[in-house]
Amino acid sequence: MRYWIGDIESVSTHWDCACETNYIHAYADQSVCGKCGAEQDEMPDSRAEEIIEAQMWRDMENEATIDRQWERYWLSWMMRFNRRISAE
Repeated sequence: MRYWIGDIESVSTHWDCACETNYIHAYADQSVCGKCGAEQDEMPDSRAEEIIEAQMWRDMENEATIDRQWERYWLSWMMRFNRRISAE
């Protein structure tokens, strides 16, 4: 559920801990932060824009991982192909 506090749009599905990075947690996944020890009942709900931004970063990291996996696959295939050609 989304709601507004002044100009800030918050989301009641996620909460922010006290960490400097990776501070957004889903209520369903975690009630206490494993790094800073903050408890969800004592911390604010997350801002909608920060959740969207965090998801975009995760998506970009996933794309980079897929690119690296594809690159390794391609290089591996090329090395096997070149061995076959040089063996003939």
